[in-house]
Amino acid sequence: MFRAYSKLPTNQKLILGGAFLIWGGLGLQVLPRMEKKLDLEPDAKETGRMTKVLPRIEVLEPLPKK
Repeated sequence: MFRAYSKLPTNQKLILGGAFLIWGGLGLQVLPRMEKKLDLEPDAKETGRMTKVLPRIEVLEPLPKK
């Protein structure tokens, strides 16, 4: 697959890359609307369960210099 991509002319690589970026951007814009429309949003029970499973990031203070 990479060999076929690497053989493409530069203009076609730019067009293909731009098309993937546009496709991804449209997906990010449309997905929340589709979740609401299809009633796929998580309820409070599912949200609470996911917060227990997902890792938390805690910011630590740096150690004082000696």
